[in-house]
Amino acid sequence: MRRGVEEPMSKRSGKTHHRKRHERGAKRPGEGRRPATFSAHHPGATRILFDVACVAALALAVLLVYHRVFRYFFAQDDFTSLWIARQGPATFWRVLSSFVYFRVGHLLFGLNPVAFHTVSLTLHAACGLLVFLVARALSLGRTTSLLCACLFVAHPALYASVCAISSTGEILSCVFVLAAALYLLRAQRPERPGGLLLLATLFAASLLSKETAIFFPILVFFIYWQRRLSLKRALAPFSVLAAVAVAYAYLFYRANMFGIREAPAAGEPYAVTLGPALVTSVQTYFKWSLNFLEALKRHPMNVLDEKASVWLVAGAALFAVMLLSRRDRRKSVYCILWFLITLLPVIPLTSHPYHYYLYMPLAGLCPAVGLLISGRLRKTTLEAPISAALLVLFVFNSYILVSRIERATVVDSARRKDPVFDRAIVAGNLITDLRAVGLPEQSRLLLVSPLKAIMEGRVAEHPYLVMGGSYWDTNLRTAIAEGIGVRLFFPQVDTVAFAQEMTPQFEGFTAVGYTWDGHVRTAGQVPAASLPLPNQ
Repeated sequence: MRRGVEEPMSKRSGKTHHRKRHERGAKRPGEGRRPATFSAHHPGATRILFDVACVAALALAVLLVYHRVFRYFFAQDDFTSLWIARQGPATFWRVLSSFVYFRVGHLLFGLNPVAFHTVSLTLHAACGLLVFLVARALSLGRTTSLLCACLFVAHPALYASVCAISSTGEILSCVFVLAAALYLLRAQRPERPGGLLLLATLFAASLLSKETAIFFPILVFFIYWQRRLSLKRALAPFSVLAAVAVAYAYLFYRANMFGIREAPAAGEPYAVTLGPALVTSVQTYFKWSLNFLEALKRHPMNVLDEKASVWLVAGAALFAVMLLSRRDRRKSVYCILWFLITLLPVIPLTSHPYHYYLYMPLAGLCPAVGLLISGRLRKTTLEAPISAALLVLFVFNSYILVSRIERATVVDSARRKDPVFDRAIVAGNLITDLRAVGLPEQSRLLLVSPLKAIMEGRVAEHPYLVMGGSYWDTNLRTAIAEGIGVRLFFPQVDTVAFAQEMTPQFEGFTAVGYTWDGHVRTAGQVPAASLPLPNQ
């Protein structure tokens, strides 16, 4: 370079450049700057505010769809779980959801159903937040991820999981397994010892809440595959999770849960069916997953729908469309397999199909819907507004459907068609009226059915009467868990019996006549002189 000609700035060495700046008295880079401050106009602040808005919108969707749940009492399995929490668990089976959860809840809230419903809704919203984070981990935008989360939390097929306190096991199990999946999707090296311990703990907690995720270890390979990581690295987490699953399955078989050793007979709740009925089971669950434009309660909830084949075809077509996108194909495969693998344990239970079995499968299917929308609108400016519009429409539709399910009546306006709500009403009415009656210390309670009086005069007005009893008798007994609910709220009662009339064997019992909606009709001590003789 010629003398007297200054070297261009871009060709100076860093050392010469800084020396000359120092010689001119210039400040070094970073010297004298004010510290960065948090501002609403800062890009990071905008992202945080948007995330907070997403969480608030998610919570609002949960409250909008399920706000009526706070008016309902405990019922059926709620009482059983509260009793187990007081007495102690007999086995390891679902120990977190049927013992620990209710034990802690009872210590904190006592016998307050509003508090338990609040926790259920909070856990449901937390599950929705995890679905949102999983969607973000799959590279979906915030608005589309929020749509996925709202599709999940507001899906009308999940009403029983959210509204029945005893169904919290579904929610807890899903929370734990979603946390494990999110860690596998986010962590740089989840196969490290600390990560393996975390995964094993979360998976074990999921199984001890409910065994729906028993086949989750299979998904580990597909998570690594969709992240384009070496499948050899997936061997360690797969082996650890598979060992936990095998250990749980062994204990499950050893404890003979559901009579699994004897193979329950056909028609029993947990009988396993292999054959054409499996297709009917699959198409029924596909219908409940995809058909959210009409009320779900057109037929009994524990009956498969043999006319739902069109929904199986629709589901297969939807999956095929999802797999057409090359960019998102791996992610779509992971989401679809999540849906199928977590649905697999309940498909053979053709005598025991319920909507709440879809809780965990839908947690994987909803992000797949987001991938479908994003794949078609990614190169346009319409993704966010269309996702927002679909979000609002879906939540509003779910609000209408769940309200319709909750308010559907049968026989008269006081009875609910859905047993989740009806039995909570019946149990609440009975416990409230028994408090007003006041039961004596060390008493034995006889609940007298009005069936005999109805049989004598007005049979035609009550189509639910059956030989030897009625649906309403069974409904009340189930609502209070064969008397456990009464004994929980009235410790002075050591025996609860049920009868259609007073006979000598009930001498000394406190007799309470009830109506079909659980209200107390008559109450009083049963004297020996008033009892009919056996031959009368």
